Amino acid sequence: MGEVTNINILGTCISRDTFSVKPEIEKYKVLRYVNEFDPFYFNTQGMQIDKEKFDAYDVAPLISNFRKRCMYLDAVKKIMDFIKEADSDFLVIDSAICRLQTMRLGDACVAVSNYKEGFFNSLKDEGITDVGVEEKFHVPLEEMEERLKGFTSEVLKVYPPEKIILLEIQGSFVHYDGTKLTPFGAVDKVIDKNKRMKLGFDILKKQLAGCHIIPMLDAVMSDTNHWLKVAMLHYTKDYYEYAYECMNVIAQRLPRDEEEKQIALLHKEYTDRYYKNFYNLLAFTLAKSTEDKNAEITVEKKKKNHLNMQSVLLRDIAEKTVRKEKPDIDIKTAVIYGWTRVGEFVMSILAENNIKPVAVIENVAGEKAGSRYIEGGAPILKRGSKIPKADCVVVADLKNADILVPKLKQMTNKPVYTAEEFAGFFKKL
Repeated sequence: MGEVTNINILGTCISRDTFSVKPEIEKYKVLRYVNEFDPFYFNTQGMQIDKEKFDAYDVAPLISNFRKRCMYLDAVKKIMDFIKEADSDFLVIDSAICRLQTMRLGDACVAVSNYKEGFFNSLKDEGITDVGVEEKFHVPLEEMEERLKGFTSEVLKVYPPEKIILLEIQGSFVHYDGTKLTPFGAVDKVIDKNKRMKLGFDILKKQLAGCHIIPMLDAVMSDTNHWLKVAMLHYTKDYYEYAYECMNVIAQRLPRDEEEKQIALLHKEYTDRYYKNFYNLLAFTLAKSTEDKNAEITVEKKKKNHLNMQSVLLRDIAEKTVRKEKPDIDIKTAVIYGWTRVGEFVMSILAENNIKPVAVIENVAGEKAGSRYIEGGAPILKRGSKIPKADCVVVADLKNADILVPKLKQMTNKPVYTAEEFAGFFKKL
């Protein structure tokens, strides 16, 4: 056996499966692997977890010990401590980590996936944590670059760029069972996740400048019979062979221009393989799929599928709000809880009525919000902060208003209104 290259992974099963594609060749050894964590809240405050109770909490066979450990590390924000326990030749990161939603539990944030919400709520039920899931959200695209700085700065404290390998990841729209191709139904979800992963890759590439890059193939296919079940990121073996061969090139520690040249040749070879093997079948499948779906999907449904959730909430306000008598208080100042499209709507009402926004409270502290409506805007405070002195609090996070309003009323002796109620005092919609 030749020299073994030691690997640590911060990513997904895509990276891990790459090193399993040729098990008969003992060329790589994965020492530490953390799966599906939240890179946007990587170095923020972690949860308070009773470690002894957590370790004793048996959730098998629903969740493996590996998944349980990854969720713990994400929740307590100790991922890099775990990675540092094993010195490796390279750290592998894939941009699929940027596709997931974030889940708030008290002051802490973790990544969302299919099983995590129920798992973390069960921890509260078992007395292992004090909080359950309060909110799920996507970090806005325009905030991703700033939010990823915490992740990349922590990584660069441990690994110089020349020891980091970054994989560009994109999801497939179809899967192959060895005979036929089948389109995934949730096309909008694939498009949205691909947009997030592409932007995440571009940001990580810039913030980890000088790292090794394995670009995504121009064409890729998911495997219907993948060992982890069919999904847009569970590819046919061709992709993993491509990534493995690129790893082999990087492991040679060639001059960077030679490395990039060889990876470019592999990229062309494996892209051509996908086109050769699947192009005609794909063209026929998509043509048939389009024919079938055109008979089923109306223009109205297509529009609905693309509606932004905050736009739906704004529409609901317009439908539900009726003119109400102004409360028996002189409203000159207000705090907005939740900086969403609805929050902007509330800010516009403040501007129209010369009401000063004392602060906007959101999941992370920031500079200012609402400058387009009111000169200077308002400072952004982190959720959980003490409510600033103001005449009232307006809840713009309508998804969680039924939870937030009673909670906020315990934190202030000033009136707390939903955006609907507040709009009714000033606007006839």
